[in-house]
Amino acid sequence: MSEKQYEQDGKVEVTQVQAQAIEEGKRYYIRRVYENRKLVESLYGEFDPDKRAIRMFSVDHFLLLNAGGVVPCQELFEPLYDLSTRELKLALTYGYTVKRAAE
Repeated sequence: MSEKQYEQDGKVEVTQVQAQAIEEGKRYYIRRVYENRKLVESLYGEFDPDKRAIRMFSVDHFLLLNAGGVVPCQELFEPLYDLSTRELKLALTYGYTVKRAAE
């Protein structure tokens, strides 16, 4: 499914714990972008904190899952190990739905 189709068709389904990790991660990476505003502007020629935070979050997730890297705030990623980097990026970009708990 292409990202265009995904935007029209639905959202990534995550658990409540994953949703909390995504929200904490968004706050963490937005804060990092604002703390490094001048660097971000000099590197990219613009300041779009949401776009940069999504990219940083996605790249750190990819490095942790695929390269065995160590990233800041690593414990944040533990609930997200079951999501692919693509799923995380889609959830950050287009939103997500929380799975209902099994009864």
